[in-house]
Amino acid sequence: MSGKKRAAGDEEAKPLATEVDLTDEQVQVLEGVEKMLNKAQTVLALRAYKFMVPKFAQRREALKKIPGFWSRALLRHGLVALHTQHTADQDALSYLEDIWVERDETELRAFKIEFHFKENPYFEEKVLVKEFKYVAPPSTSTATDEDGLTEAQVDFNEERDLAPQTITITWKTDSKNLTKLHPRVADDEDDMPAEPGSFFNFFTVAEDPFEVSRSPFFHWIKLEMKCL
Repeated sequence: MSGKKRAAGDEEAKPLATEVDLTDEQVQVLEGVEKMLNKAQTVLALRAYKFMVPKFAQRREALKKIPGFWSRALLRHGLVALHTQHTADQDALSYLEDIWVERDETELRAFKIEFHFKENPYFEEKVLVKEFKYVAPPSTSTATDEDGLTEAQVDFNEERDLAPQTITITWKTDSKNLTKLHPRVADDEDDMPAEPGSFFNFFTVAEDPFEVSRSPFFHWIKLEMKCL
């Protein structure tokens, strides 16, 4: 064993301090700085999004002309692929023609992901949607500041202000009902599911514990608006 031998009575090495005692005034200053940075990030993200929307639309039209592009791209992405291990899921997603993201005009960080399908033997719907709906905090002023932001936008909290929605999928037969054949299985000892089941549980179950909607695949589709 190499290294300097510790002399008898030497104290154990102490880690660097991880906490700093702050006065109330210092805490207020730091909170103000953090709020300022979050606001600046929000302003930049909103401007970038508005600039990118027509670019995304152009890309959308170009990708529509490539047969099977979205299904191949989806199934080849690592995180998404973990939730499409069932052969039937992969077959159902082979009918995917387009993916598009719409944003809430009131709060652009609220969004819905649209999956457009051609006629298929699994379900009736042509579009399946996963929406994260904006829920405005109570008693929020609609007045905007010099940057065009409301108080709610400046203080936006994703966990508090976004509510995941569900839809009902009209399966053509019970033998094609993938959410019934492969349900999401809860874990009694953990908040994370023991088994994710079919990919289509993403639409019919509100929670998104695996953060599929936040995967890099979907970040590529939509401009990430989350303030760090």
